[in-house]
Amino acid sequence: MMGPGSMCFMDVAALGGWTARGTARVLQDRIAAVPADQRPAWMQGMSPQKMEELLTKVICDAVEASQIVQDYMDSERAKGRDFEEIYSEVKPYIDRVSRPINEDMKNGTYDPTSTEEATFMAAAGGADPEAQIHAEAVAREHARQTAPHRTVGAWVDNARSGAGNTSQGVAAASAPAAPSKVQAAAPPPDTLMEEDLDEPLMAIGSCNGWRVEEARRLHCFEPCLDSPPELRVRVLRLRVPASGVQFQILSREKGWQWLLFPSHKGTLHKGEARSTAASLGLGPDADEKSRSQDFRVKGEKGPIVEVRVSLTLERGARVWFTEVHDDEPLAAITFPSME
Repeated sequence: MMGPGSMCFMDVAALGGWTARGTARVLQDRIAAVPADQRPAWMQGMSPQKMEELLTKVICDAVEASQIVQDYMDSERAKGRDFEEIYSEVKPYIDRVSRPINEDMKNGTYDPTSTEEATFMAAAGGADPEAQIHAEAVAREHARQTAPHRTVGAWVDNARSGAGNTSQGVAAASAPAAPSKVQAAAPPPDTLMEEDLDEPLMAIGSCNGWRVEEARRLHCFEPCLDSPPELRVRVLRLRVPASGVQFQILSREKGWQWLLFPSHKGTLHKGEARSTAASLGLGPDADEKSRSQDFRVKGEKGPIVEVRVSLTLERGARVWFTEVHDDEPLAAITFPSME
């Protein structure tokens, strides 16, 4: 049986259309209906729009944290480890990410003290963390559907399926089926502005299990030195498994609230002359604007490619790839925390 708190959240998520933003809107309405003297101190003087944005971010953070714990416990249980032993490793992380909202409020702004790191994941890693992530990526492609920015409903459905041996999966298995999700028309993309041209970028997708912290650690774009400066080209080397790779391009600083996605078809082609047009999504509903469209590099294009992104006001955002030959070392481009 699920606890009353879980059932309450699922009810709110259902009313919100199973998206993080929709759920936040319902929560905001319910909190606003509480008598003023019973409302939490952190919401005093906060506009409805600002509260909605705050709650959207909190929901996304919570879902991502739960997915990190779920994946780790599933993988460790598959090795035959005892549940209590694994839980003792993840509990400090759960405690940190479960702290009250008011602890992360600074001058009326939600500002987490730092990006929470799942230290138990690092401890389980091998000598080559990027290779390990790629080896596991195909097996956990379901994370694409449970990525917190996409749909709260997919996360709940995954929990209800009882996947893995975690307490969450066991507890959720007997829950009733979620109502069908009605897809609303996507809001239009945003206009690329001057301030967007130098945004620091990272790729998040099947190459890193759709995990923001892994994207920041391993898949950040760097300035491309062999392109004209006015084109503002960034480059990232990616391993491409036989199944291919799918990803979106996010801001390293703004995360899911600044993303590039395919304007039309997402399959990337070789060379700038065949580059793919990309659109920009900003704000808490950025992924709704993207319609969950991803860039794709087919498996036969690998094993290693350089993904390139150009941002200009004249041409907009363009994305393409170039092939990397065997005699070109992968170390030619380094990622943060890998030097």
